[in-house]
Amino acid sequence: MSKRIQGMIIGALVTALLFGGTALAITGMQNIPVGFRDIKIVVDGEVIIPTDATGRIVEPFIYEGTTYVPARAIGEALGKEVKWDAASDTVYIIEPGRDLTPDGKIDVDGGVYKVDAATVFSFTPNKTGIWEFRTSDNGKIDPYLELYSYDGYFVKSDDDSGGDANAIMSVYLTGGETYLLCAEFYGEDIGSYLLTVSIRDMTPKEKIGGDGGAYKISDVTVFSFTPGTSDYWEFRTSDNGDSDPYLGIYSTSGYRIGEDDDMGGNGNAALIVYLTQGETYLICAEFYGNDTGSYLLTVSPGKHIPDEGGNMRITKHSIYVFTPARSGTWELKTSNNVNSDPAIVIYDLEGNYITDDDDSGGDWNALVTTELSSDTAYLVYVWFYDDDGTGACDMTVTRK
Repeated sequence: MSKRIQGMIIGALVTALLFGGTALAITGMQNIPVGFRDIKIVVDGEVIIPTDATGRIVEPFIYEGTTYVPARAIGEALGKEVKWDAASDTVYIIEPGRDLTPDGKIDVDGGVYKVDAATVFSFTPNKTGIWEFRTSDNGKIDPYLELYSYDGYFVKSDDDSGGDANAIMSVYLTGGETYLLCAEFYGEDIGSYLLTVSIRDMTPKEKIGGDGGAYKISDVTVFSFTPGTSDYWEFRTSDNGDSDPYLGIYSTSGYRIGEDDDMGGNGNAALIVYLTQGETYLICAEFYGNDTGSYLLTVSPGKHIPDEGGNMRITKHSIYVFTPARSGTWELKTSNNVNSDPAIVIYDLEGNYITDDDDSGGDWNALVTTELSSDTAYLVYVWFYDDDGTGACDMTVTRK
């Protein structure tokens, strides 16, 4: 099973384990065969008894060769604080009891600030959009940045992505909400550096045609895009060499509609979003962190699975939109996998994980059987185990 698929399963299982559930935390329930072997957890020579938030013992288990343990128990055993954000279905593991009392303030429109001691800044941006936090003039010291929500939930951190030991973070922030930025030094470093906070200029430099097309990207580029039809549109990068493309889609007022880094395989980005004919959107094509290079951006109407199901040939990492004609139990199965190991992952349009499978279909094929609703559109990702995203298989979708 690929590391990415395992990660998706772990994300769902962590939710169940943290809050005492006994099955995957998905829309509806799915029974999975797991193995209990009285698994013991030893941290730094000490045996720990894993419990949930209420103190109830939670047993680790094995599923498809991978051992799953409760995040809360492990995090706390390592001396960390574990928090659960139900709004985003995210587990945060952070340093315990950190003092986030602000002793500095960043202006609502950003600015440049001298940092000569570890400082917690409060920041209430005046605009919604992508804000950049960058350090410079650091001499030989190593700046380190961490961003938190006002109630203490970890958002993002960076150490060296800015080059020359400098930190740089690009983060989507909501105007009017207050955040806490910890500007400090890595390890025992002391000294001073400049911190620059600014909102990204989203003025379009180029335009994508109404029918989509292919575009060479060699620098951060903001495109305007007014689709010729209302549909699910696919944005995919390729020919990236050693670079790491990153895509974000925004409304003209700066609200984020979708983003992706690596779902296209081999470091490429791929995502599908529903866009309305005649409305203009902003497509930000960039590189992850401080990466550079070039790649090809392709924009096209999304691929649809017929609402009654059907059969399709797949030759690379692919994303399909599926709106079932009828509610009920649906089966998605791969076959004829020529020297490849396909996997299927299903999400709803909000990005909530539904289910996945790698090898249950036999001969390295994927087999998913799940309940789907006729009034809901789903995103079906077909992955190949190889990191370069290549392979070949058929996928059959049928209602049981």
